[in-house]
Amino acid sequence: MTNTNWQTTHRNKALLLENVHQAAVNFFQQKGYEVEFIDRALSKAELLAKLADYTILGVKSKTKIDAEVLQQARHLKCVLLFATGFDNVDVKTANELGIPVFNAPNANTRSVVELVVAEMVLLLRRVYDRSVALKNGVWQKDWHNCWEAQGKNLGIIGYGNIGSQVGQLAEAFGFRVFYYDVFDKSPVGQATKCDSIEELLQYADVVSLHTFAPSGKPVFTREHFQAARKNFVILNFSRGSALDYEALVEFIKNGKVVGAGIDVFPEEPEVNGPGFYHELQQLPNVILTPHIGGSTEEAQERIAEQIIQVLDSYLTTGDTSRAIKVV
Repeated sequence: MTNTNWQTTHRNKALLLENVHQAAVNFFQQKGYEVEFIDRALSKAELLAKLADYTILGVKSKTKIDAEVLQQARHLKCVLLFATGFDNVDVKTANELGIPVFNAPNANTRSVVELVVAEMVLLLRRVYDRSVALKNGVWQKDWHNCWEAQGKNLGIIGYGNIGSQVGQLAEAFGFRVFYYDVFDKSPVGQATKCDSIEELLQYADVVSLHTFAPSGKPVFTREHFQAARKNFVILNFSRGSALDYEALVEFIKNGKVVGAGIDVFPEEPEVNGPGFYHELQQLPNVILTPHIGGSTEEAQERIAEQIIQVLDSYLTTGDTSRAIKVV
């Protein structure tokens, strides 16, 4: 089935959600689009009620765009993902309907990489707990269970753009880097390739996840926690589904995991504000962040610039060469 929506004479209207960068708003206004800008995600019911009248939809990662939403959006020309991932969109259905989906696959890589490596150092030094204690008036000068990065082994699971650059930057801190990926990836720098997660865990003092679980089952499981070395640190900046969080809590409590940096969760609030709870909040040497790995001024501007570039080409010439395609 082929959708010729991009040729429609319906009035051009853009719906931009989740507080996308102002540059995108400016672009559409300059092109003569009627723009509605909303600083949050919309529920499926809200999308179904609103989207039928729009030709462009721009979102980040919170808004879920399934087959029903796409099928009912009769005037939709394309979907813009102001993000690197695309698992919140039914791309297969979009492809079948002839609705191109564009994203910015590498725009926030550096932002994520810097935060991941920074947290590795903070967790090894147990900085966060001591900072909280000092803010509460408690002086905790101590060197026990505090380690340098130099000479430690970093295991990276998922060696794409982010994982490989984490390895490069970590090497500058003195880490020895090991990596595993389901695809055959060549090493960058001095990294050593492993044939399995189990092999990687023989070496890793720090484990960093940069993968996702298409099956919905965790990539890093309870069995992996059991197989890991004692006193290891783990970070997840990929997807909430990539890690067994119940097992993580258990292994922090029994002392095998001595630090964790978590930026993503299986369930995340749709809007900013109070009310979030997770058992990890109560545990020592755990840094929790609200899915902000790629949230910098520079990254958001790069994402908007990349999206605008591919969109301008599409609207001008019909070019879909950079649209996401799935088999």
